[in-house]
Amino acid sequence: MKAASLQKIMNMIGLFNDCFPPIMDGVSVTTSNYAYWLDQKRGDVRVVTPQAPAATDNNNYPVYRYLSLPIPMRKPYRLGFPCIDWPFHKQTSKVPFELVHAHCPFSSGNIARSIAHNKHIPLIATFRSKYRSDFERIIPNRYMIEYLIRNIVSFYEQADEAWIPQASVEETLREYGYKGKVEIVDNGVVREAAALHTPSLLLQGSAAAEIISDGVNGFLSTANEERYADTIAHLLAHPQRIETAGTCAAGTLARSWQDIAEEVNDRYNHLIKRYVHRSN
Repeated sequence: MKAASLQKIMNMIGLFNDCFPPIMDGVSVTTSNYAYWLDQKRGDVRVVTPQAPAATDNNNYPVYRYLSLPIPMRKPYRLGFPCIDWPFHKQTSKVPFELVHAHCPFSSGNIARSIAHNKHIPLIATFRSKYRSDFERIIPNRYMIEYLIRNIVSFYEQADEAWIPQASVEETLREYGYKGKVEIVDNGVVREAAALHTPSLLLQGSAAAEIISDGVNGFLSTANEERYADTIAHLLAHPQRIETAGTCAAGTLARSWQDIAEEVNDRYNHLIKRYVHRSN
């Protein structure tokens, strides 16, 4: 029993993201599924994320939250301030992380990078979003946008491994100026839905949409509220199209989170062993 407990302590995994349930988006769902299935397999998972209203965190694994405020015009997202949250730092400083995985390059990612640097442990960083497009919607100054993009590239360059959820995302990361190696770890909420014979309706040009053939294994819409609503109404009026696309999605896209977690766990263990071997 003591040996088993020691093994768990020595292989503590940290998952870091700027949003987590009850705030929901694709990356939040991915992070929570990583946490759930890795906890089922390893029992040594911790999540680090900003505070959020109505968060209950009734999970089998601990969730460490730090001070945050609402982001104007980006509800329900939160802007984290971990640097001034001393109780949070005191709490997390005692956690014997053996590997940290940042699912975004902002406040939580910076915490992960700092922990990895101070503890001399591996840092994995996953690149998922077209951040430039997100910035352009809320920041009018292109020089500020370029500054933020350079910071993002620097963040991924400092990671031991940069992961992407599908091959097509590499093009965006290269456009930003990243020149390092990337690892493809294929996952996403679209594939989880496909496993349940449920097709997805996504926005054209989004990273997640790049695996969708419109009308075949899912559906695409322009980034227009009325057009998106019209597409939903049309599909609800033609359930056979949904059923046909769902069947195709199950055959071409489906992958369970349990299967993804198996691959991720193997990759974590491999990277930890590489670090141990290097230090010896």
